[in-house]
Amino acid sequence: MSPVGSIPTRSRHLSLLGLLLAALAWAAPVAAQDTTGVAPVIPPTVAAQAPDSVVYPKPPVTPMGAFFRSLLLPGWSQSILDRRLTAGLFMAVEGLALGMVIKSQSELSYLKQYDPGKVEAKDQEREDWIAVLAFNHLFAALEGYVGAHLWDFPADVKIRAVPWRGGGVGAAVTIPLRGR
Repeated sequence: MSPVGSIPTRSRHLSLLGLLLAALAWAAPVAAQDTTGVAPVIPPTVAAQAPDSVVYPKPPVTPMGAFFRSLLLPGWSQSILDRRLTAGLFMAVEGLALGMVIKSQSELSYLKQYDPGKVEAKDQEREDWIAVLAFNHLFAALEGYVGAHLWDFPADVKIRAVPWRGGGVGAAVTIPLRGR
Protein backbone atom coordinates (compact mmCIF):
# COMPACT_ATOMS: atom_id res chain seq x y z
CA MET A 1 0.00 0.00 0.00
CA SER A 2 1.32 3.42 -0.83
CA PRO A 3 1.72 6.13 1.77
CA VAL A 4 -0.62 9.14 1.78
CA GLY A 5 0.58 11.88 -0.50
CA SER A 6 2.54 9.56 -2.69
CA ILE A 7 2.67 9.98 -6.41
CA PRO A 8 -0.07 7.43 -7.28
CA THR A 9 -2.50 9.09 -4.82
CA ARG A 10 -1.75 12.55 -6.16
CA SER A 11 -2.20 11.38 -9.73
CA ARG A 12 -5.54 9.82 -8.75
CA HIS A 13 -6.65 13.13 -7.21
CA LEU A 14 -5.45 15.06 -10.26
CA SER A 15 -7.22 12.61 -12.57
CA LEU A 16 -10.46 13.00 -10.59
CA LEU A 17 -10.08 16.80 -10.61
CA GLY A 18 -9.44 16.76 -14.37
CA LEU A 19 -12.43 14.48 -14.92
CA LEU A 20 -14.63 16.77 -12.79
CA LEU A 21 -13.48 19.87 -14.71
CA ALA A 22 -14.09 18.11 -18.03
CA ALA A 23 -17.60 17.13 -16.90
CA LEU A 24 -18.34 20.72 -15.84
CA ALA A 25 -17.01 22.06 -19.12
CA TRP A 26 -19.11 19.58 -21.06
CA ALA A 27 -22.23 20.25 -18.94
CA ALA A 28 -21.98 24.05 -19.22
CA PRO A 29 -23.07 24.23 -22.89
CA VAL A 30 -25.94 21.85 -22.18
CA ALA A 31 -27.24 24.19 -19.45
CA ALA A 32 -26.78 27.17 -21.77
CA GLN A 33 -28.98 25.52 -24.39
CA ASP A 34 -31.97 25.76 -22.07
CA THR A 35 -33.87 28.63 -23.74
CA THR A 36 -36.69 28.95 -21.24
CA GLY A 37 -34.94 31.61 -19.18
CA VAL A 38 -32.59 33.11 -21.74
CA ALA A 39 -33.56 35.66 -24.38
CA PRO A 40 -32.38 34.75 -27.87
CA VAL A 41 -29.46 36.68 -29.27
CA ILE A 42 -30.46 38.31 -32.56
CA PRO A 43 -27.82 39.84 -34.84
CA PRO A 44 -28.15 43.65 -35.15
CA THR A 45 -29.12 43.53 -38.84
CA VAL A 46 -32.03 41.21 -38.11
CA ALA A 47 -33.02 42.93 -34.87
CA ALA A 48 -33.73 46.20 -36.70
CA GLN A 49 -36.49 44.52 -38.76
CA ALA A 50 -39.63 42.80 -37.67
CA PRO A 51 -39.20 39.02 -37.93
CA ASP A 52 -41.72 38.47 -40.74
CA SER A 53 -41.48 41.82 -42.50
CA VAL A 54 -40.29 42.46 -46.02
CA VAL A 55 -38.18 45.54 -46.60
CA TYR A 56 -39.20 47.60 -49.64
CA PRO A 57 -37.00 50.30 -51.08
CA LYS A 58 -37.96 53.84 -50.12
CA PRO A 59 -38.69 56.43 -52.79
CA PRO A 60 -35.93 58.97 -53.41
CA VAL A 61 -38.34 61.79 -52.55
CA THR A 62 -41.67 61.98 -50.72
CA PRO A 63 -44.75 62.85 -52.77
CA MET A 64 -45.21 66.25 -51.10
CA GLY A 65 -41.49 66.95 -51.42
CA ALA A 66 -41.74 66.16 -55.13
CA PHE A 67 -44.80 68.40 -55.43
CA PHE A 68 -43.09 71.41 -53.88
CA ARG A 69 -39.81 70.86 -55.73
CA SER A 70 -41.53 70.83 -59.10
CA LEU A 71 -43.78 73.72 -58.10
CA LEU A 72 -40.64 75.74 -57.45
CA LEU A 73 -38.68 74.51 -60.49
CA PRO A 74 -40.54 72.36 -63.05
CA GLY A 75 -38.64 69.17 -63.81
CA TRP A 76 -36.72 69.04 -60.51
CA SER A 77 -38.59 66.12 -58.96
CA GLN A 78 -38.83 64.35 -62.32
CA SER A 79 -35.05 64.39 -62.58
CA ILE A 80 -34.75 63.05 -59.01
CA LEU A 81 -37.18 60.25 -59.92
CA ASP A 82 -34.98 59.43 -62.96
CA ARG A 83 -37.58 60.59 -65.49
CA ARG A 84 -35.23 62.59 -67.67
CA LEU A 85 -37.48 63.01 -70.70
CA THR A 86 -40.35 64.36 -68.62
CA ALA A 87 -37.98 66.65 -66.72
CA GLY A 88 -36.54 67.91 -69.99
CA LEU A 89 -39.99 68.62 -71.42
CA PHE A 90 -41.08 70.58 -68.35
CA MET A 91 -37.83 72.55 -68.39
CA ALA A 92 -38.18 73.23 -72.13
CA VAL A 93 -41.73 74.54 -71.71
CA GLU A 94 -40.49 76.62 -68.76
CA GLY A 95 -37.72 78.13 -70.84
CA LEU A 96 -40.01 78.79 -73.80
CA ALA A 97 -42.73 80.40 -71.68
CA LEU A 98 -40.24 82.47 -69.68
CA GLY A 99 -38.55 83.65 -72.88
CA MET A 100 -41.89 84.59 -74.40
CA VAL A 101 -42.94 86.50 -71.26
CA ILE A 102 -39.70 88.50 -71.43
CA LYS A 103 -40.12 89.07 -75.19
CA SER A 104 -43.75 90.17 -74.92
CA GLN A 105 -42.87 92.48 -72.01
CA SER A 106 -40.16 94.09 -74.13
CA GLU A 107 -42.56 94.50 -77.06
CA LEU A 108 -45.23 95.86 -74.70
CA SER A 109 -42.92 98.57 -73.40
CA TYR A 110 -41.96 99.46 -77.02
CA LEU A 111 -45.63 99.66 -78.07
CA LYS A 112 -46.50 101.91 -75.10
CA GLN A 113 -44.05 104.47 -76.46
CA TYR A 114 -44.69 104.25 -80.20
CA ASP A 115 -48.07 102.57 -80.92
CA PRO A 116 -50.53 102.81 -77.99
CA GLY A 117 -53.34 101.28 -80.08
CA LYS A 118 -51.78 97.77 -79.98
CA VAL A 119 -50.94 97.78 -76.27
CA GLU A 120 -54.07 95.91 -75.20
CA ALA A 121 -53.44 92.97 -77.57
CA LYS A 122 -49.77 92.72 -76.56
CA ASP A 123 -50.73 92.90 -72.87
CA GLN A 124 -53.16 90.00 -73.45
CA GLU A 125 -50.35 88.03 -75.14
CA ARG A 126 -48.04 88.60 -72.16
CA GLU A 127 -50.77 87.47 -69.76
CA ASP A 128 -51.32 84.34 -71.86
CA TRP A 129 -47.64 83.43 -71.59
CA ILE A 130 -47.72 84.07 -67.84
CA ALA A 131 -50.68 81.65 -67.65
CA VAL A 132 -48.68 79.05 -69.62
CA LEU A 133 -45.84 79.54 -67.14
CA ALA A 134 -48.17 79.10 -64.14
CA PHE A 135 -49.82 75.98 -65.61
CA ASN A 136 -46.42 74.49 -66.39
CA HIS A 137 -45.47 74.89 -62.71
CA LEU A 138 -48.78 73.39 -61.59
CA PHE A 139 -48.69 70.44 -64.01
CA ALA A 140 -45.05 69.70 -63.17
CA ALA A 141 -45.89 69.73 -59.46
CA LEU A 142 -48.87 67.40 -59.92
CA GLU A 143 -46.86 65.08 -62.14
CA GLY A 144 -44.07 65.04 -59.55
CA TYR A 145 -46.57 64.15 -56.82
CA VAL A 146 -48.06 61.29 -58.84
CA GLY A 147 -44.62 60.19 -60.06
CA ALA A 148 -43.35 59.94 -56.48
CA HIS A 149 -46.29 57.70 -55.59
CA LEU A 150 -45.72 55.49 -58.63
CA TRP A 151 -41.91 55.62 -58.72
CA ASP A 152 -41.52 51.83 -58.35
CA PHE A 153 -44.35 50.91 -60.73
CA PRO A 154 -43.04 48.50 -63.36
CA ALA A 155 -42.25 50.16 -66.66
CA ASP A 156 -43.22 47.17 -68.78
CA VAL A 157 -46.95 47.90 -68.94
CA LYS A 158 -48.15 46.96 -72.43
CA ILE A 159 -51.27 47.94 -74.31
CA ARG A 160 -51.99 46.21 -77.61
CA ALA A 161 -54.85 45.88 -80.04
CA VAL A 162 -56.58 42.51 -80.17
CA PRO A 163 -59.37 41.18 -82.40
CA TRP A 164 -62.81 41.21 -80.85
CA ARG A 165 -65.37 38.42 -81.24
CA GLY A 166 -67.91 39.20 -83.91
CA GLY A 167 -65.56 41.58 -85.73
CA GLY A 168 -64.01 44.62 -84.20
CA VAL A 169 -60.97 45.63 -82.26
CA GLY A 170 -60.35 45.58 -78.52
CA ALA A 171 -57.44 46.43 -76.27
CA ALA A 172 -55.43 44.13 -74.02
CA VAL A 173 -53.45 45.54 -71.12
CA THR A 174 -50.63 43.59 -69.53
CA ILE A 175 -49.57 44.78 -66.08
CA PRO A 176 -46.96 42.74 -64.21
CA LEU A 177 -47.81 42.53 -60.51
CA ARG A 178 -45.57 42.01 -57.51
CA GLY A 179 -46.85 40.75 -54.21
CA ARG A 180 -46.45 42.99 -51.19
